[in-house]
Amino acid sequence: MEEFRQALAGSRYYRPLKLLERIENPTLFDYETALDTYAFTAIWQEKNKLINKKEQKTFEKIYGMQFDLLNIVFIFRYKKFYDLPAEQIASLLIPINYRLKPDKIRLLLEANDEAEFWGIIETTHYAKYIDKFRTEQHLDLLYEKLMDEVISGREKEEPYSAATMYAYLHDKEKEVELITRIIEAIHYGRDVANIQRVIDQMLKQPK
Repeated sequence: MEEFRQALAGSRYYRPLKLLERIENPTLFDYETALDTYAFTAIWQEKNKLINKKEQKTFEKIYGMQFDLLNIVFIFRYKKFYDLPAEQIASLLIPINYRLKPDKIRLLLEANDEAEFWGIIETTHYAKYIDKFRTEQHLDLLYEKLMDEVISGREKEEPYSAATMYAYLHDKEKEVELITRIIEAIHYGRDVANIQRVIDQMLKQPK
């Protein structure tokens, strides 16, 4: 992987993947996270050039909440599974704050255990999701469910805005993910029944 990263030297993707050197044995999830973080930051920086003020608010609500939720997932994951120090985790986060302000992020990074972590979440805009956070074992799945709710809700509130486009692209991304998982499952020789369970699970997720 070091040789792979060095081959990207000089490209825009080198720096975000270079940061993964701080993690021992990074997983595919970590590589995806690093690239997503870079992409999200680039998108946020370009938004003012592309849309008017009204559409900008729609954009900020959808993507802003997405970034906040992802940072919650990232902090929890890196603390629980990697036990990384706060400063290292901070360098891997999406450097954008919407409703999750810098002081709250700092407190989350310094939390000593899960109870303290969720206690801090209770003091944020995302306190209303705290029960879901605590009962969902897989935060990445919870993130997907919450984003479905946010995008769907925004589309219903403003059906003639860019929210409809975001909802359409979001659904397309989920379709591509489902197809990718099916192809991977077939490639690795998974049992047909197991493949069907994956399909059923993904299709049951709310739209």
